[in-house]
Amino acid sequence: MAKYDLTISQSESFRRLIYWTDSNNTPIPTTNYSAKMQIKIRKEKPAVLTLSSETGEIVLADNTITLNLSSEQTTLLDYKEYIYDLFLTHTDGTVVKLLYGIISTIPAITDLVVDTEWVIQIL
Repeated sequence: MAKYDLTISQSESFRRLIYWTDSNNTPIPTTNYSAKMQIKIRKEKPAVLTLSSETGEIVLADNTITLNLSSEQTTLLDYKEYIYDLFLTHTDGTVVKLLYGIISTIPAITDLVVDTEWVIQIL
């Protein structure tokens, strides 16, 4: 388990590649693991975002874990700081809390929402 703080820009796509190794820097394969991560304002509050390998926001390959957040997801991060943790679960039931930390956000200033009015003509 390691403390690893992140900085995410609101309304911007976010990707972070993490290499999983042991204390001797030997790669640990992520084969046969699933992953889940929650982002919260405080521990007792509901998750603002939940990411998982099942839904595709976390990709496990070889000894890497890739976190992917869309711009729509990071738009939801409208507070200055959040907490998170990342768990890996092996198919044998072993659960590993791999990372935890603080997510600092950089607010978006530009409004990216485009109001579109559709006109449909029926001939």
